[in-house]
Amino acid sequence: MGKIEDTDYLGIYEFKENYVSAQGYKVNLIEDTTGEDNVENYVSEKCAVFAANGIQYTLRKDNL
Repeated sequence: MGKIEDTDYLGIYEFKENYVSAQGYKVNLIEDTTGEDNVENYVSEKCAVFAANGIQYTLRKDNL
């Protein structure tokens, strides 16, 4: 399956890569985009999204 190009669905995020977890779940990694305002040394927010037992989970680290 190819790269996801549906920005309406992903909003400010874009598909980065996917992998299978140790528990056998397919995990999609997405990251935020800066668009035209790309700044030097910018570190994008990354999230891991997967479904288990019919529930969608989104894991992200908050920068507090």
